[in-house]
Amino acid sequence: MTNIETVAAFYTALRSSNYAAVSALLDDDFTLQQASSLPYGGEYKGIEGIKTFFQLFFDVWENFSSQHVRYVDLDDHSVLALSQISATTKTGVDLDMPMTQIFRVNDGKLLEARPFYWDTAAIVQAVDK
Repeated sequence: MTNIETVAAFYTALRSSNYAAVSALLDDDFTLQQASSLPYGGEYKGIEGIKTFFQLFFDVWENFSSQHVRYVDLDDHSVLALSQISATTKTGVDLDMPMTQIFRVNDGKLLEARPFYWDTAAIVQAVDK
């Protein structure tokens, strides 16, 4: 599987809420870096870390999806994913914005994910309503 295929499989697994498939795509040393200003901000490591992240994430969001995803192979180990997120908070606030994620991949497993939201302040404001 190419690096882009690995990242695309990750998005597919997330879209279908197939967390077993998500976990199978993660390296044991996987790290997710979320902006510290977000309610679920911080660094999450390994399978247990991603489980903790999803618990915090879905405490905030009623639904959250990435649409129109495009993938760019940056080098031997990095993939850029460009998308448009469409989300609704638990309090009913809708949010749409671009998001970019940088993934590091090795041997068909995700080593790292770093999402960059277009406007983290808008996310915080939407969540606080």
